[in-house]
Amino acid sequence: MRVFSVEVARSGRALVLGLSGELDHESVVQFHEASDTAVTEASGTGAGGPAGTAVTSAAVVTAATTDATGAGAPPLVVADCSRLLFCDSSGIGAFVRLYQRLLPHGAALRIAAAPPSVRRAFSLTGLDGPIPVHPTVDEALVRTVGHDLLDDLPAGTRPRSAGEGRRG
Repeated sequence: MRVFSVEVARSGRALVLGLSGELDHESVVQFHEASDTAVTEASGTGAGGPAGTAVTSAAVVTAATTDATGAGAPPLVVADCSRLLFCDSSGIGAFVRLYQRLLPHGAALRIAAAPPSVRRAFSLTGLDGPIPVHPTVDEALVRTVGHDLLDDLPAGTRPRSAGEGRRG
């Protein structure tokens, strides 16, 4: 059995959850702990602890709420799956739960560098629509955050741009 862990780091205004090992029904609690940090960050009620905290079954996650490159809550959470060896339905459910908890705070979730089995699970379940899957962490971070956040908002809640809705 390989131990599962989550490392929480900040990249600008994004929070990156580095997943390692096997995400399954036995280890999903650690993912939920990191998810709680991400949601706390997105809601603007962060604890203000250090970024880069590793999460294990006995650890409590904290992450900084501000840094030199972006003040306030991160509008983006990226799950770096490059070291994820396995993900069962409990893990997929944990991603859905995190996505649903981030939405009310205007934050987006992106999956990055997922192994083929995880990408396939996201594709088969249709989750790769609302939760974008990117080939690399850099690509997930580089995308224009403001544009993507507007795309992630539920229908009917998007603000209109200045030229929208006018007929010429």
